Amino acid sequence: YDEDIISYTVNFGDCITIPTLN
Repeated sequence: YDEDIISYTVNFGDCITIPTLN
């Protein structure tokens, strides 16, 4: 799930962090 978190942080400008959303 690390990849998902990285994607969200990059897209939102390191604002939102999504823990294991799967």
